Order: sequence, then structure tokens, then C-alpha cells
Amino acid sequence: MLSIPLGLPELKVIKQELLSYGYAIHVEKTETQERCPHCGFATSSVHDRRTRKVRDLAIFHQPVYLFVKVKRYR
Repeated sequence: MLSIPLGLPELKVIKQELLSYGYAIHVEKTETQERCPHCGFATSSVHDRRTRKVRDLAIFHQPVYLFVKVKRYR
């Protein structure tokens, strides 16, 4: 398996795998506290977790997908 460095200090790589449709890299944010995009209030109370699938640039002609675990805060 190929180890793919992301160069993104705010994301931690959880798992990397080569699937039939390309590379899948599972990451999560390292921040423990976020700010509301509307009011700017800082909170660490997690309301929900979701996974977002983001297509990245291809490596060795294989598509790369980032599966980002994001936290939703109250």
C-alpha cells in the first residue's frame, strides 16, 4: 500500500486503502474546538458527526477520495 502524505496539519490520517475505484484516505480534523460560522462563538460541544467524501487530484492515474470526518457543534 502506498503511504500518501497530505501536508495538511489540521487533518489526521486515520486509514488509507486502495479500492477498485481508486485510493480512499480517511481523515479527521485535529481541532477540539470550532467557531460558529454565523456568530463566531467558540464551542467544543459536539452535536453530530458526519463523513464527507471529497474528490482530490489523481495519483498514478487513480482517483483519490478524501473521507473527512467532520464534527457538528452546538
